[in-house]
Amino acid sequence: FRCWAAIVGLREYANSEALNGEWLPEEIGGSPFTAQASLTFDGEQQLLSSYAGCNRLTTRYSADNGKLDFGYTSSTRMACDPEHSEAEHKISQVFVQAERFGIQDGKLLIKDGQGNVLLRAVKSS
Repeated sequence: FRCWAAIVGLREYANSEALNGEWLPEEIGGSPFTAQASLTFDGEQQLLSSYAGCNRLTTRYSADNGKLDFGYTSSTRMACDPEHSEAEHKISQVFVQAERFGIQDGKLLIKDGQGNVLLRAVKSS
């Protein structure tokens, strides 16, 4: 019974609707991510918007059964200080490498094709 509940729960959390809303990155590439940043998933338009204090990054995405695919990323082009530029670069690299996602213990996990966690984020309250 416990295994069945876990399987049902995992399937539910792999649903693309679980992505909807604003997420705050806490970790990228296994290291703490301390920049003030957000990822906002709009499931109706299948649009992801990211902001890390300077430029806004936007990309289309598709998500189904735990698979995640990002399209071409567009960005505003403002000159940023090195801290914000580095934060934006780290987030954009996640978009390039991402292939899977899941929700575990209330946190969004974006993973590469080998299952390595690229980004861990908490839902904004």
